[in-house]
Amino acid sequence: MIIYLVDGYNVIHHIPELRERLEQSLEDARQRLEMHVSSYLNVKKVKVCLVYDGDEIGVVVPDQSRGNLRILFSSPPEKADLMIKKLVQKYRRAKELYVVTNDLDIIQFARSHHAKIMDPHAFFSRIVQRKDTFDLGQKYDPPMSEKELAWWLAVFNAENNDAEDNRGH
Repeated sequence: MIIYLVDGYNVIHHIPELRERLEQSLEDARQRLEMHVSSYLNVKKVKVCLVYDGDEIGVVVPDQSRGNLRILFSSPPEKADLMIKKLVQKYRRAKELYVVTNDLDIIQFARSHHAKIMDPHAFFSRIVQRKDTFDLGQKYDPPMSEKELAWWLAVFNAENNDAEDNRGH
């Protein structure tokens, strides 16, 4: 299975759409990246591990996993770069490990451990392309709210009751 090991803040700082979100907040930029990744994971069977510097947010955040998405924050004073290197060593037996970053030190380390390298722009382009396909389906078949579901159930129950009444007469 393909595993993308993503240098989160490196990607955010290199992708204009995400970098613009930094004007709102760092959390907003992270959420936007995570939204794109989650949409991609809805249509593609891969694993993605986003790694962020924990000292950027000033608090210790527990690891998060949602299906094939794992989100990690380094614990200060450790940097995300060191976490990524440890994960490269851990996943070295993975057939398809892609390290997503522009950080030359991480790139050299990953290559020395036979991992593939993916530029943040190539990664983002890949996940957004898949996301657009997924969004098209959502446009024509949007999720239904609880209220809409209750209304439709009431309509169909009423129609079923009328049909049963007509059969009985």
